Formats: sequence, structure tokens, C-alpha cells
Amino acid sequence: MKKILYGIVFVLPFILGAIGFYLGGEIARDSLYYSLSLYFMSLNSDSVNPLIEIARWMAPVMTASGLILAIKSAVSRLRDKVSCMHGDATAVYSDGGNANGELLMNTLKHGIASDKAVVKGARSHILMFENDVDNLNFYQTNQAFFENQKVYMKLEKMDSYLLKESKVHFFNSNEIIARQYWKERHLLSYLDAEPASQQETDAVGEQLQVDVAIVGFGPLGQRMLQYGLLNNIYSNKQRITYHVFGDSRLYQQVYPSFPMMNQDSIVFHVQDWREDFSIFSKMERVILTEEPDLELVQDLLYTCNNTRIDYFSKGNIVLEDVYKTDLLYGYGKAADIYTEENIKTDRLYQAAMELNYKYACLYGGVCGSAEEIAAMDKKVAMEREWNALDGFTKGSNITSADYHEIRKQVIAYSMQVGKELTPDELAEGEHIRWSRFHFLNHWSYGVPENGKNKDGKKKIHVCLVPYEELPEKEKKKDFEAVELLLELFQ
Repeated sequence: MKKILYGIVFVLPFILGAIGFYLGGEIARDSLYYSLSLYFMSLNSDSVNPLIEIARWMAPVMTASGLILAIKSAVSRLRDKVSCMHGDATAVYSDGGNANGELLMNTLKHGIASDKAVVKGARSHILMFENDVDNLNFYQTNQAFFENQKVYMKLEKMDSYLLKESKVHFFNSNEIIARQYWKERHLLSYLDAEPASQQETDAVGEQLQVDVAIVGFGPLGQRMLQYGLLNNIYSNKQRITYHVFGDSRLYQQVYPSFPMMNQDSIVFHVQDWREDFSIFSKMERVILTEEPDLELVQDLLYTCNNTRIDYFSKGNIVLEDVYKTDLLYGYGKAADIYTEENIKTDRLYQAAMELNYKYACLYGGVCGSAEEIAAMDKKVAMEREWNALDGFTKGSNITSADYHEIRKQVIAYSMQVGKELTPDELAEGEHIRWSRFHFLNHWSYGVPENGKNKDGKKKIHVCLVPYEELPEKEKKKDFEAVELLLELFQ
């Protein structure tokens, strides 16, 4: 749009000048020539009228602007060529004027911006057009080029867990916000409020009883619930209740039942929260998932003396710097979300690939003999196995590696209060996470007719039962996953 507007402004002096010269008595051919000469500060006619005067001053300005833009474009192309010489050169493809694309570019050491043409010298490619379909179209149009490239694609409405095998790494802004939120604001912190004597006598997590309100149940609210369920797992004795306020009718139809595998629960409030505002004072935390409503924030501050209030703000507004309270916390700023670390998450993918490869070697027989393993490039083998996975299986491995960040904090806390988590406790936490991930993706308990553990088409698995009901070999698998992650993230 900017290019079209500039083009119109650029030719406007030529049109005005041509009309002015023609009205001044020049023939059409000479009028065009004289008008064009104005761009080079040359007035070859004695004709004078207001149109010619306007064109005479505008044309040189347009010429200067064109030269500046040409120089700027040449410098930009040269800079991009230099950037492509580095091993971390990353191309960012986005709509013109995309603010989030510009934020991401600011975090890249050697970033190259593009809106339509592939950057052939880049090592990595981030596709973040506003529309999911535009990202898919751009990738498919240039699929031959991207075949051997590292590609990251933004999908806001499409669920990557439903996709088939692909080499592309997908990301979602609401998912990044929710994952980042629960890592920074996990609920384990509420254990610190317990007396030291009780901490020393109770099992870790036994005294954790927390009520969390999620206000607004759009895409972000749903992600908040999803990643809360996947990451806030500390013990089978904890009692975390998620209170959902918002239109959850369709969500409840899609998820008619959700076994928690511990004492946690979800309460979907049918009535509007305005009908009983005092309910928020009973919460340990209120999470607002839509742009801050200042009246709501202030009403919460008035009525909830001990309730943590976390508000979503993708802009630069920082309410905790304005209000005299220590109960406010802003999250979800675009500048904190659109970073190279969050988009690429290479460390997380690496751990997920390692985990998948370990399972493939242990239970899939893909590694072969010791001689074959020794001769194999492990990195190539890992990527081969990873690229063969569908979106759901990749997601399971990624959430396992993601949850491990919380697990490390649970282990550290237990050591701090003189408790050492047993292999069974660690394995049970992993099993709860694994089960919830499957339930969130519409799996349920069932016994496949072929005698195997799972049926991917029917989405049933024999291990979707409470941990204590698992066979010993399956409990061992859960602990092996924990051991591997502890080894990777020492």
C-alpha cells in the first residue's frame, strides 16, 4: 500500500506540469517533455501558471526522495548480503509494516526482512504473515527451496498437533505466552507461605490448595488452561482448581470429560462473574486474558486484598508502575514474546528430539547394532526420526521437555525442605503430564483390537489410567523419560 501511495505522489508533479504547460499554450508533446524536465530542475518553457509552479517545486523533491530510497535500498541489499555470510543468518517473512515482525528483527543479530521473495542465503527462515493461509501458501509455493532449509512457521488458528509429518517447526503466539507465563508464575510459589514445620512433615505438594480464576476464554484463555494443566503438576496430592469465566459452551462439548489423574479440577462458571463479584476474593490468583479493562482491574484491587491479579497487556502499559499495590503483574508483552529464543526454541526441540530418539532406540529398534550406531551420525539420525513424526507425537515430546523446567523447580524445592523425591513420585508426575496431553488431544482409555498399547486412528491407549494401575514396565518407561531429561538439563 505504501509503495502504491508513493508511486501516485511521485507521478503527481508530472501530471500537474503536463496539464499546466498544455493550458499555457504548449502542444501536447512539448508539454510532456517540459513536465519531465522539471524532475531535473530544468524549466524549458516560458509558460507560467499555478499548476506549473506547484509541479516545479514538487518534482525535484520527488527526485531527491527517489535517490534517497534507491540508496537506502542498495544499502539494505548490501547489508542483507553481509548478514547471509553468517551462520545464524535468519530471514523473516511478514506483511509490510508488521509490528511483530519488526520486534523479532530487533532480536536477531543477523536478520533479513522480506515480504515476498525467498532469501536464498539465509540459514533459517521464519514465516510470520498475519494469516495462517498466507504462511502455508508461501511455504508451498517455495517448497522446493525450503525442502532442505530450517523453517519456522506461525500458525495462530490451525492446530499443529493435527498436522501430518513435516520438517517445519510451528509456533503460536498464545502458546508462547501461556508457556512463558506458567514457567515464570508457577503455583509452586504458594508452598512458601506454609509454616516451615508443616513443610518438613508433609509430602511436597500435599499442602498445595490453590484456586485460580481465568477470566476470558478466547484463544489465550484456552491456552492458559491447557498449559496450566500440563505444567502445574507437583504431586498427586495437590488440589489446584481452575475457575473458568467466559463462553466455554463449545469447549465443554469438545471436552465432555477430563480425568485429572490427581486431585485437581476445572470449574466452568455458567453465570457471568459480574453476578457474584465476591467470588474473586476467594481466589489465590485471577488471570485476565483480554486487554486490560481498567474498571475491572480497579474493582479487583478494591475487593481482593490478598489475590494476585495478572493482566494481559501486549502493549507497553505497565499498571504495576501506576497503581500502589504489589498484587498486579503484567504479562504477554509482544516484545517479550516475539524473540528469537521463543520462536526457534532450538534447545527445547533438541531435548524433545533426544527424548524421541532414546525411545526409538529402546522400543522402536531403529538404532540397530552397536557397530551401526557407532558409524551413524547421531544428529542426522535424530532429525530423521523427528521429521517422520506427526504433529501430535512431536507435541507430546515437546511438552515433556517443556514440563521438565517445572520438574527441576519441584526437585529443587523438595531438596530445600529436606525431601528427596522418589523415582515413583517423579515418574507419576510425568505420567500425569503425558495423560493430560493425550486427553487434551481427545484420546481416551481403550484396549486396541490388535493387542497393541494404542490405536492412533481411534485415539485410544491402554495406559491412560491412574499411575498406580500401570504395569511395572510402563512405570519404568515414565522414569526413563525423567532420567533422560535430568541428564540433558543437568
